[in-house]
Amino acid sequence: MTASVLRPTLKHLSLAILAACATPVWAAGFDVPVIATAMQGTSNANHAEANDASVLYYNPAGITRLKGLNVSNSLSIITLSGKVENLGTTGTPSPEQTGPGEEGPLIEGGGAGTYWPKVLGSAALFASMPWNDEITLGFGIFPAAGGNLNNKADWFGRNFADATAVEIIDANSVGAIRFDDKHSLGFGTNLLIGHLNQKLQIDIPGVAPYLLQPVVSDVSADSLTPWLAPAEISQLTQLLGVNPADIKLGILYDQLPPELKGQLAKLAGQALLTPESRGSGTIEMYGYGLGWNIGYMFSPVDETRFGISFRSKVRMKMRGDIDWEVSRVEGNTDSTIGLPAPDGERVSGSELLSEYYRPDATTKSTLIIPAKLSFGLFHKLNDKIDLMSDLTLNKTSDVKEIKVYILDEKEPNRDVAIKQEPGVINTKWRDSFKLSVGGNYHYDDKLTLRGGYMYDMTPIRSARYRHPSAPDSNRHMLSVGANYKLKKNMHVDAAYSLVHLEDTESHYRDPCRGDHLENDDGSFDGSGPANCTGNGGTFHGRFTDTFIHILGLQLNSRF
Repeated sequence: MTASVLRPTLKHLSLAILAACATPVWAAGFDVPVIATAMQGTSNANHAEANDASVLYYNPAGITRLKGLNVSNSLSIITLSGKVENLGTTGTPSPEQTGPGEEGPLIEGGGAGTYWPKVLGSAALFASMPWNDEITLGFGIFPAAGGNLNNKADWFGRNFADATAVEIIDANSVGAIRFDDKHSLGFGTNLLIGHLNQKLQIDIPGVAPYLLQPVVSDVSADSLTPWLAPAEISQLTQLLGVNPADIKLGILYDQLPPELKGQLAKLAGQALLTPESRGSGTIEMYGYGLGWNIGYMFSPVDETRFGISFRSKVRMKMRGDIDWEVSRVEGNTDSTIGLPAPDGERVSGSELLSEYYRPDATTKSTLIIPAKLSFGLFHKLNDKIDLMSDLTLNKTSDVKEIKVYILDEKEPNRDVAIKQEPGVINTKWRDSFKLSVGGNYHYDDKLTLRGGYMYDMTPIRSARYRHPSAPDSNRHMLSVGANYKLKKNMHVDAAYSLVHLEDTESHYRDPCRGDHLENDDGSFDGSGPANCTGNGGTFHGRFTDTFIHILGLQLNSRF
C-alpha cells in the first residue's frame, strides 16, 4: 500500500460531519416564535393593529398611523422541554450491504439531553418617526430566526447532531407614505447578519471501510503485506479462497463479486484503524444577506383595516472555519507497522488525519431565508372588543438542499492540494403557512387584555426528511397578554404563550456512505465520481411531549 493510494481515501474522512453541519434550523421550519411581545399577546394575529412601532415587522405601512417618535423595546424568555425515544437508530451500513434500504448496526447511547438551553433570551428594538405629514420613517432590529440545541455527546443521535447554535438578526429600515385616511404604503430594506456553530460526532469505524476502498482495489503483496500482520494475511487469503502464496501473485479486485469487495473493504478498515477510534468536528460560520419588504394598508372605515405585506427571499453568504478533533483516531498498531504520510514519514492515525487529510479549513455556504406573504385584518367590533387575524404563506419550498463547501488546503512540506467534497442535506421542504386569530378586550382606559391562537404548519414533508437537529412539527400556540398605560405617552405589554409541537417521528436516512451516494432505491454500488460526504446510517426516533414556554415584556414610549 502506498501513500498515494491512501491519500484519496482518508481525506474524505474529514468530511464525514458536513452533511449535518448545514442542518436547516432557520426559516419557517424553526422560526423564532416571537418577534415582539405586542404581537405575542395575540399569537401574532395583530398584523393590521398598528398600535406601536413593532408593526413595521409585519407591515411597514402601519407606522403611518403612529404619531410622534415611537420606540418599542421587547424582551422574551423562551424555554423548551420534550422527550426523545430511540426507535432503533442505526450506524453506517457495511460495504457488503448493497441491497435497497439495508441498515447498519444499532446505535446505543444516553438520552438526548436538552433541545435548547434551559433559558433562551430574545430581544428586539423598533422605532418610528414622522418625516412630514405624509412620510414616516422607521427602523427595527430583531431576531429573524434561530435556535440552540445541546445534546449529550453519547446520545444515540450523535452521528447526526451533537450541538447546534444558530442566530440570525435582521436590521430593517423602512419608509412609509400616507396617501389619505384610507391608503398607506411602506417599503423597507433588510440586512441579515448570521452566525452558525455546530458540532457532530464522526462514525469513524463505520465510515472507514468506504474510505479505504482504494487500499483494497490493488490486492497484492506489495500493497498489503507491509501493512498486515501474518494473522490478517491468513484471514484475507481465507476470505478470498486462495492459497497464501497466491496473494503474492496479485488478485484482480475488479473481478471480485460485489459482496466480496465489501467484505474485503470491511476487513481493511478493521485492520488499519482501531474500532475505538473516535472523532468530532466543529464548524463555525458568519455571514450576511440583503433583502427587502413591502406593505400596503387599507382602511375603508375607521373601525376596519386590511393589510398585505411581503418579505423577499434572502440568500445569506456564510463563511467560516471547520476545526477537527481527531486525537482519539489511531492506527491499529497490533496489525500494522505504522501509517505512512504522503511524504513517507510514519505517523499515528490522528497525526495522519489532522496534518494530511483533515486539516482545519475555510468553509463557505449559502443559507436561504424563504419569502413570506402575509394578509392581515383588524376590526373594532365595539368600544370593548377588537378582532384580528393574520395569514402568512411561507415559500419554504425554496429550501431544496443545504450545502457546505470546504476550500482546499495544502499538505505539509508539499505543494499538493487536499481536496474535500461538500456536505449536502436534501431537505425537500414544502411550502407552509401560519394562521393566527386573536382579539383585544379594553377593560378600561388603561388596561387592555389580549388573547390569541396560532396554527403553524411545518415545511417538513415527512419523517424521512426530519433531521434530528431540527425535529420540527406542526405547532399550536395559545397566548394571553395585556397592555397597560403607565402614563400618557408610555405603555407596557406583557404576554405568556404555550406552544405545543405535535408528536412526531423521524426516520432520517443519510444517503452518503463515505464519499458516494446510495442509489434512489436505497441500494449501493459506489458507482460514479465522489460527490458527497456523510456518516451514513438512519436516525429512528420519536419526539413527544414537546412544549415551548414564552414570557415576554415590551415597553412602548412616545416622544
